[in-house]
Amino acid sequence: MKTNASKTIRLIYPRWQGGDIAHWFKGLPKEEISKGYFLGAKLLELLTHSTSHQTLEVPVSQEFKREVKDGVLDKSDILKQTKAAMKLITESKPDKILTLGGECSVSVAPFSYLASKYGDDVAMLWIDAHPDIGLPNDE
Repeated sequence: MKTNASKTIRLIYPRWQGGDIAHWFKGLPKEEISKGYFLGAKLLELLTHSTSHQTLEVPVSQEFKREVKDGVLDKSDILKQTKAAMKLITESKPDKILTLGGECSVSVAPFSYLASKYGDDVAMLWIDAHPDIGLPNDE
C-alpha cells in the first residue's frame, strides 16, 4: 500500500519587531509591552509542544531599538528575520507549515514558500488572535 506522507514543520517565529502595540498600554514600560508578540509565540509553542512535527525557530533579537526606515518600523530586523525564516523553511522542504508567531508579517516567509511550492493549488488557514483594526481617531 502506497502512503502519501507529508512533512509538516512547526515554525516558531516570535517576531515582535514591526508591531507597535505599546501606545495602547499607557503608563507601562514600552520595551516590555512591545515584546508581547514574542511572549504570545512562546506561549503557543508551549501549548503545542506535544506534536511529533519537526520544530524550527527563527532567531529573533530581544534588543529594544525602534527604528523607522523607508516608512517601515524595524525594517532591518524584519528583513534579517524574514531571510532567516526562508532559509530554515527551504532547507527543511516541508509540505505544510504551522507558524506560531508574533506580529502579522511572520506570514511572509511561510506563505511565499507554500505559494512557490503549490502555485495555484495552495490553501492557507490564517488564525489571527488580535484584531488589526483602526478607528477614525486612532493615531
